[in-house]
Amino acid sequence: MTDPLFLELMESAQEAAAFAHGDTSRCRVVRCTDPVPEYTAQDVVRIRDALGMDRVGFALLMGVSSRTVQAWETGRGGLKGPVRRLPYLLEDDPALVERLGFGERLDYTKWQQDYFDGLSLDTLLEAAYAWDSAHPIRRRPEQDG
Repeated sequence: MTDPLFLELMESAQEAAAFAHGDTSRCRVVRCTDPVPEYTAQDVVRIRDALGMDRVGFALLMGVSSRTVQAWETGRGGLKGPVRRLPYLLEDDPALVERLGFGERLDYTKWQQDYFDGLSLDTLLEAAYAWDSAHPIRRRPEQDG
């Protein structure tokens, strides 16, 4: 039979049989990812609480400022761009926090206490003054007049 439809069906059947035997040379692979859900303010709070993190710890994990997390949690801003995927992954696999290097719980206040306990007030003031000197406040032209 030389019907073009029959020939096309036979070719498809042969490709399917070859694929069933491990030949992927004539296959096209299509990868599909699940769509990332839109997160509400309550979702962000729920995920953060489930991870046992405060806003600062969650902000460090997400790679954003704590003000950004606060905006998410109060509904003044939504998760945009690639950062939307991380809560989706964290919900699916909370152990991801440890694999990302944040341990079971990020206790930034203990880190601050351990870091600053060994420093005297004079040392802290000197460091603050040195930083302030290296980063002067820039005045806007309208303030100079």
